[in-house]
Amino acid sequence: MDLVAPLAAAQVLIETAFYLTLAAAVGRAGAWFRGPRIRRLEAVSGTVLVALGLRLATTTR
Repeated sequence: MDLVAPLAAAQVLIETAFYLTLAAAVGRAGAWFRGPRIRRLEAVSGTVLVALGLRLATTTR
């Protein structure tokens, strides 16, 4: 039972470091996702999805 507190503290430190690293990575990725290439990709994929939806709406069984 003497190892519970140090192991719990180690777990807290590990998870804190993990989530700080994850937050930093997501922050950097956010800037990349706001770039012009991704905007074009979103426009193309949105157009394709709308076209597929219209095709599905106009088909008959």
